[in-house]
Amino acid sequence: MNLKVNRKIVSQEPDERVIREVMAGLPPGKGVVLELRRGRGDVLYVQGRPSIGFRLTWQDPDGNTQFSRRGDVDGDTAVLTLTLYAQSDPDWQGLAEWLPPNVYRYHSTNPILNALANMPPGLGALLIFGTAFFCFATYALLADAPGVGLKEIFLGFITIGLLAAYIQYIEFFFSVLRPRLAQWLSQRLGVQVNEDNSDARWFGGAGAGTWDAKGGSAINRLLLHIIDIVVLIGGLIGPVAVVSISLFLIFDR
Repeated sequence: MNLKVNRKIVSQEPDERVIREVMAGLPPGKGVVLELRRGRGDVLYVQGRPSIGFRLTWQDPDGNTQFSRRGDVDGDTAVLTLTLYAQSDPDWQGLAEWLPPNVYRYHSTNPILNALANMPPGLGALLIFGTAFFCFATYALLADAPGVGLKEIFLGFITIGLLAAYIQYIEFFFSVLRPRLAQWLSQRLGVQVNEDNSDARWFGGAGAGTWDAKGGSAINRLLLHIIDIVVLIGGLIGPVAVVSISLFLIFDR
């Protein structure tokens, strides 16, 4: 078992005293990530800022990820949670409210807020940008603004639609395509592939969201990291390049 702060090991045998000292020494206004690992696939992350609060993330041995419902867990609660977790005391789970396994979006008892929070990101972007552009287009037509006609408005809506589609694709890429590819590669390369959350994507860590390889040969682990970079670049930039080149060829005639 080890305790890490921003990926650096600070204790191999953390107890309540060590955990409390580590928490007390955290910079108040800076985003930090505490990682307490009990086993190969059993990890608890405490992510946030001491001055605001923390959000808990638990990766269980079965491969599920569970997020705390709120992000304002105070320092004392975080210390107690980490301590009980290190002691394998099941009461640690009762110190925070948790979303269902593998659900990371906010859930509310209000059905309207719940529906808005769980709206597909592409649809949300379409509604937000589409509504704003509709208001702008209506005003421009009524004011007879120069250079704004039905053709320009039509192209504007097409652009917004493409942007919304790309945002939805990003969601699909990270939540469906990439995990399935990781599972397929783990079988082919003989390594365990997990998404690296130790830097916390919420605070822009260098390793956040990348694949973390364990087991297997060093060559296969290195190959996985190379494939990871290719997949990220190709998966995110590739569709933009294809659409941009296609539109250029169509309208350049």
